Amino acid sequence: FVPIVAICFAVTDIFIGFHSTTLFTWGSVLFIGYISKFFFKSIPIRIIGALSGALAFFIITNFGVWISGTMYTLDLNGLIACYVMALPFYKGTLLGFMCYSTFLFGVLEFSKSKFQTLNN
Repeated sequence: FVPIVAICFAVTDIFIGFHSTTLFTWGSVLFIGYISKFFFKSIPIRIIGALSGALAFFIITNFGVWISGTMYTLDLNGLIACYVMALPFYKGTLLGFMCYSTFLFGVLEFSKSKFQTLNN
């Protein structure tokens, strides 16, 4: 799955353009991909995993925006301002993570049940 995501990021970044936070964006996705293996045990754990992924993406990418020094002062006030100004975008990130997670895990569970039905 990670290679597919990396290819998608590379293709979209070619069209959109690389930016000062590319390392943080790609890094957060790789980090989320790595920790995702710990969130497969049950549906509530998967929900916690999706929420954790959205939060990790928010924290890592907005830290990248702050540390780039182009929009906020490089002090505690600038860091706080960066995260506060990013809160409206977090809503979309959270909704996206929840929708995609629901769809992907729904497809996974549906295919498991169909596969079990075919084998019985």
